[in-house]
Amino acid sequence: MEIGPNEGPRVKSRQAWKRYVVFAFLCVGALGGAWFFLSPRSIPSGSMLVLDLTAPTEERSGEGLSQLLAGAEIDVVDLWRCLRSAASDPRVEGLLLRIYPGAVQLGLVDELRGLVTQFRSSGKVTIAQLNAPDTPGYFLATAAEEVLLDRSTTLDTVGVRMNAYFLKDALGAMGVEADLVRVGSFKGAFEELSRSVPSPEFEVSMNALVDSLFESILEPIASARRINVNAVRAAFDRSPLGPDEAQAEKLIDGVISTHEVRRRIEEKAGKPLHWISVAEYRSTLSAGPGARRLALVHVLGTLIEGESRELPWIGFSTGADTVVRSLNAALEDPGIVGILLRIDSPGGVVSAAEKVQLAVESARKLKPVVASCGRVAASGGYYAACSAERILAHPTTLTGSIGIFGGKIVLGDLLARLKVEARTYSRGEHATMNDFTRKYTAEERLALKSMLENSYRKFVSKVALGRKKSFEAIDAVAQGRVWTGRAALAAGLVDRLGGFFEAVDALVEFANLDLGEAIELELFPAQKTIWEALSGLKRPATGVGQSLEVQSFEFLQNLSSFQQAGLLDGISALSWMPFSLETR
Repeated sequence: MEIGPNEGPRVKSRQAWKRYVVFAFLCVGALGGAWFFLSPRSIPSGSMLVLDLTAPTEERSGEGLSQLLAGAEIDVVDLWRCLRSAASDPRVEGLLLRIYPGAVQLGLVDELRGLVTQFRSSGKVTIAQLNAPDTPGYFLATAAEEVLLDRSTTLDTVGVRMNAYFLKDALGAMGVEADLVRVGSFKGAFEELSRSVPSPEFEVSMNALVDSLFESILEPIASARRINVNAVRAAFDRSPLGPDEAQAEKLIDGVISTHEVRRRIEEKAGKPLHWISVAEYRSTLSAGPGARRLALVHVLGTLIEGESRELPWIGFSTGADTVVRSLNAALEDPGIVGILLRIDSPGGVVSAAEKVQLAVESARKLKPVVASCGRVAASGGYYAACSAERILAHPTTLTGSIGIFGGKIVLGDLLARLKVEARTYSRGEHATMNDFTRKYTAEERLALKSMLENSYRKFVSKVALGRKKSFEAIDAVAQGRVWTGRAALAAGLVDRLGGFFEAVDALVEFANLDLGEAIELELFPAQKTIWEALSGLKRPATGVGQSLEVQSFEFLQNLSSFQQAGLLDGISALSWMPFSLETR
């Protein structure tokens, strides 16, 4: 088609007009989205909160790409805020928990259970709807006053299982050898890499751990369901149970189809209800005027040197520099009256853990610091917590592991089999000490052992000082042994059992605040927006690429880097916890 002499400007005009229309639509969409997400929501009277647990609840929502992929996650702090507020909100009638298999992790179930129990104590309705629940899911459900099981599913409460994998022979078959030294006869991760079968100490520790975890589940269930603990144990031994059998054993209150739940609850309430998600309710909350501010500092995942970082599908690593800077910022903020240190870490680099411990030790001289332990506070995770004013843990928190091991993975035979000619050029007597092509010499092994023993003594001394006990008393319960929170309380490693509610109450007490005052937890450092995290704004350069490349072979410095680099995929928490924990 030919364009006449006067048609060109008209075409351009139409194209410009179309661009303006598209631009206007984009502006309207952006403004509408901003209004939707930022405008305050109205919660009508007679509302029923709904918490859908279809995926594991995290300690802290992701940032950057993780946040973009996961969407608006509800984390533990969000739940604490929502349920604490809803308990005294006259517009909220109650809470419905919808629990699906695999959505509740054993280490975090005590926290969630505590939040539901606190909400229930307000006298409001709490109902749990179960869909093929596993052991942790059912354990959480028993915090509700009424437990309903979907008639098309079963109660899969078969108990607790721990798996440990001893890799010495498998590694040897590939020409790989672990050349490690440990301090602490129970430090189990050493055994997985260095032994073909477990030692007697490992067997004792693991059996005691499983016993304690199982009892920490059975006893609260028996109490909540008002039945004998032996009856619960026997029912678990017969699981999976069908709906009718589960009800006959008094493990549930009723069998129901999913589409019947709403009608049943409204009939019980005697009126129609407004059903709103916890995420919707969260959008209506804000810190009231005059709320007393407490800083919340997380120590999550592997402890590393430098800055914290999060890798999609791998997880969060806490950098010592980030934690130290956050503690200092909380101290310098005159409005912060106390610091809550939330620990969910299996350990990491010794020097990073020590930096955090020293910062906590200094911080508590100026403002009260309380440590709250989540799923795990072991090795370096416990090191970070040991100088707090008070340490609280859940009965199932994996705690302690006060011990150290180090060494390297020797790949010399593997390289030879692959016909790789390896040459090393060095200067300095010990320049090749950590060369992964050969084992340590006798002299190098003695030097490594001396270094690790010094670190162990320092670790035990710091714990003894923080716990106000003798070195000998802590050494007796250290040796790298992992305890449950319940056993750690008896061993003197924690002060009391509890979660967010109890930790905040303890911090309020140390800060000499009134328990009735409005409290707000403020995250340090503040959560990054998606743009900040993805663009790198406000994030110091960390040299992640270089550190992963170097640390992959510096096994002594940071074993977790093997996992992050994918070299030890499939072995859960191999670096610092000697087992993978599974529940059904």
